[in-house]
Amino acid sequence: MTDDIAAPVNGIVKAFHKGTERTQRICNAASRNPTASHGLPIVEQAQALRKSLAESETQVRYAYSESTRVLGTRYSRAIESDRK
Repeated sequence: MTDDIAAPVNGIVKAFHKGTERTQRICNAASRNPTASHGLPIVEQAQALRKSLAESETQVRYAYSESTRVLGTRYSRAIESDRK
C-alpha cells in the first residue's frame, strides 16, 4: 500500500487485497486435492472471485487517483473529514 492514499480508501484497498490473497489460498488448497469431487468447481469459482476482487481493487485505486488528480488534496481531506 502507498502512504499517499487516504486511510479510508486504503482500508478498502487492503480489504480487496486480503480477499484476493485468501481466495488464492482456497484455489491452491483445492487444486492440491484434484481427486475431491468438488475440487474443480471450487478452483473455478475461487479463480473467478480472485479475478473480480483484483479488478475491484484496481478500479478503486484508479478512481481514487483520478479524483485526487482532478480535485487535488481537497479530495483526500474531504475523505478524511468524512470519516469523523
